[in-house]
Amino acid sequence: MRKAISTTLLGMIASIFLLFSWSSESRAQEYNYRDAATGLNTIWEIIWGPDDYLWVTERQGRVQRINPETGEMQQVLDITSDVITGSERGLMGMALSPTFSDDGFVYLSYTYQSGGTIVKIVRYRYNGTELIEPTTLLDNIQGASNHDGCRLAFGPDGMLYITTGDAQNTSLAQNLTSLNGKVLRINPDGSIPDDNPYYGNKSLKNEIWSNGHRNPQGLVFHNGILYSSEHGPNTNDELNIIEKERNYGWPDVEGMCNDPIEIEYCESHNIKEPLAIYYQSSTLAVAGIAFYDISGDAQFKMPEIQNSILMTTLRTGILMQIKLSEDGMEVLEEKNIVNNTYGRLRAVCVSPDGRVFFGTSNRDGRGQPGFPDNDKIVEITPVKTNVESKDKGSSFEVFPNPSYGHLNIKSTSNSVSRVSIFDMLGNKMTEIALDPYSNHYLQTSDIVSGNYHLRIESNGQIENKIVNIIH
Repeated sequence: MRKAISTTLLGMIASIFLLFSWSSESRAQEYNYRDAATGLNTIWEIIWGPDDYLWVTERQGRVQRINPETGEMQQVLDITSDVITGSERGLMGMALSPTFSDDGFVYLSYTYQSGGTIVKIVRYRYNGTELIEPTTLLDNIQGASNHDGCRLAFGPDGMLYITTGDAQNTSLAQNLTSLNGKVLRINPDGSIPDDNPYYGNKSLKNEIWSNGHRNPQGLVFHNGILYSSEHGPNTNDELNIIEKERNYGWPDVEGMCNDPIEIEYCESHNIKEPLAIYYQSSTLAVAGIAFYDISGDAQFKMPEIQNSILMTTLRTGILMQIKLSEDGMEVLEEKNIVNNTYGRLRAVCVSPDGRVFFGTSNRDGRGQPGFPDNDKIVEITPVKTNVESKDKGSSFEVFPNPSYGHLNIKSTSNSVSRVSIFDMLGNKMTEIALDPYSNHYLQTSDIVSGNYHLRIESNGQIENKIVNIIH
């Protein structure tokens, strides 16, 4: 099959354009995409504030408060003279106090120079105009040009959770005397909670909540569960559920515990396996995550993405929907909402009325040619038209697309369906029979990268889709 597919990357150009055009139109009918703010530089964090403004960090060292309706920006902090940038360094994660409306506290993480790269956590207070009264809560976290973390999130327990990278020193992730390669947990004033797993142990870092992390880039709570996205080396990006005193394996385990050496290590080191990996043969460079769970009849509620993690990716420019089970402990399906239309994506947030906002990172030194230099925030809202009836007639779903290791072909037909996969020269590669309301898992890691044509026949009707396979 590999040999046949490898000869099929030329020809049928007109067919590709036709089918891509159809696919793009279908996506555009599903959602509206609007530039909510432009002229930014390397967006790292986006938060929907209780003041109904977007709070945004730019890696160079600026914090913006942005009107989501007009895009008007109010710069509330400029610490570019304090922040060291370059490669992955700079102003990174931000969190607003759970009682922000009363205390105005804003928490930031950034790198600075002091005999090398150092990461610290600083609390500011918003006085209605700017951020003032910087108070350092945690300092001397080892940094490097890469693998500095550093995402912040408050939990339902009122504690501040912090991700740290291994600072390009893999041994630190398993070292409990180091703050690196960890998820940390501190009180809002910087003190250490007495129910932290290593509290009171003078030989270990009492801030540690979990260890064995490479470079966690996303962090979000939902229903008391803490989810984190984490960069893999060349394969096995991870989506993890973070639990107290658990070990996540790095550098001894990458992804799942699935070979004899890893299995033995996992059994003896309290390893928590990922909820999902992306993928065994490649990576997406996963970044910021948000949870979509909108209550009631909010104006912009999108029911199809309810109970889902929304995950941004840098390398592939994807905004992925990861649909979870009701208890949040299992991935049910994955679908791409954005397919490399805007370049590198690093941050995402959800507004209480159901809108999704994501930010680009094309000026971080690794941006892709062809995308605008100025970074921006894009708003996603549902299309309120009757075009949904066309989507309801579809007899199958294909996800994720692009595929980076596997492909799910899901039939929503009430009869047996036949799916044929063709290369772009029209050569049939394989044929799959789908039972009514069934799902077929297709491994794509052994298929040469390229575009492929899926044709489904069901109830006398034919549908077509283009699938992009990338390694």
